[in-house]
Amino acid sequence: MSDWEQDAAEADDALPASEPPAESSPDLRRFMPPSASASSSTVVDASFTSSSSLEVPPVDDMPIDLPLDDFSYRQPAAPRMTRARERQMRRQQRGQAVESGTGGLPPRATPASGRFESRTLPPRPSLRQTAPPREFRLPAIPFLREIALGAAGLAFMVGLIALVGAFRGRPAEAAPNALWLGQDWTYQQQNEETMRVLARELRDHRVGAVYAWVGWLQENNTWAGSDSGTNSFLQVENEVLTFAELFNTASPSSDLYAWIQVPASLGEQGYRLGNAELQESIASFGLELITRFGFDGVFVDVDVVANGDESYLALLRRLRATLPETALVAVALPPDWTPVDSPIPQPDLIAPGTVFEEAYKQRVALLADQVVIRAFNSYLETPEDYTTWMAYQVETYARAVDVLATGTEVLIGIPTYSDEPPAHQQRVENIQTAVDGVRAGLQQAGDARRAVRGVAIYADWETDDDEWLQYRQAWLDEAR
Repeated sequence: MSDWEQDAAEADDALPASEPPAESSPDLRRFMPPSASASSSTVVDASFTSSSSLEVPPVDDMPIDLPLDDFSYRQPAAPRMTRARERQMRRQQRGQAVESGTGGLPPRATPASGRFESRTLPPRPSLRQTAPPREFRLPAIPFLREIALGAAGLAFMVGLIALVGAFRGRPAEAAPNALWLGQDWTYQQQNEETMRVLARELRDHRVGAVYAWVGWLQENNTWAGSDSGTNSFLQVENEVLTFAELFNTASPSSDLYAWIQVPASLGEQGYRLGNAELQESIASFGLELITRFGFDGVFVDVDVVANGDESYLALLRRLRATLPETALVAVALPPDWTPVDSPIPQPDLIAPGTVFEEAYKQRVALLADQVVIRAFNSYLETPEDYTTWMAYQVETYARAVDVLATGTEVLIGIPTYSDEPPAHQQRVENIQTAVDGVRAGLQQAGDARRAVRGVAIYADWETDDDEWLQYRQAWLDEAR
């Protein structure tokens, strides 16, 4: 019951019970339709509003020569209404009055006459009435409130998703980290169950980009399967094709890159990146991996690229021109081992000035969707030195790429592989020391940190359960 209905009910309770109407000659208006009777006078017989049935004689049976004032038709007395019944009728009539826009309250009994006197009061507020009486009213729309709330909720969720996506610089559903995946996955026959397990592990570790091994370019510009060169890619292409198909089904939100390796110098040929035949072989193979095998992109791992190498840029331009516009290109780049203008620790075994100048970093980044820094093999001797050196790699690449505002992403490679001295020692270069350096570099980079998408784990076949746990605790901030 609304407030105004409660008020009316309490007011009714304060009135004495109405008496049944006297059995005197009724007004002829008792036999008129309710609308006519109500409009002709403000006085209505109480017996007319009763719910009891009223038998009205046909007009033809009435004595036409009898004056109307003397007309008398004896009507049995209406049964006495209870106070609850009166309140119920008034609520019904009050609701009808509001709906009709008249604003009139139901008649109110007066003790003296036993009749109802109609009163007209200003309309009360109602959810059904959105305009003054007899003026334009908005049409009632079913479930309007629910529709409005649903639309507002949807708009809020869309805005929140867009905000998160903008903060990451990626679509909201894309996980920020990456993983090098070896030939155990791509060269062996997989099935739906093994791929579901892999997809679940990628989600658990927030890995959204996978660099899956495909092959490397031999001296004769043909593609070998294994890294030892003992087989041809043609011998394993069916397994690679099956892997890509199953992976895309199991993990559709991940970016699957075909990892191809290209030694920059090989055999008697020596340095070969400027060779047009080599560039064509890389570009055409990349196109096949995208269009026939179903990879999302190509991960180009050239070993080694020198600062300012124009042939390397020409290779990337040729690849870009050949691939579909929607295809992704990622590149593996070396760290700045020994910058001469920085006080960071530097290894004695690397020549001073072995770096990529900022301008060259930017020229490469303009041709790639991702640049992945191999921030390991530092040749350093202490964990503290490596952490400081790592922070420098993060800061310099972040600042160089961020000013381009092209959306190119920087990923920082972190090592999990066994000792390979003197370049790599696990007590120096490990997940914890690498992550400490990444976090320090992000802080030093300031706003430019937005260019860094995440870390790239090198490599899947080297990472054991303890290292995955360490990664989750150190980088994903899981509770210890």
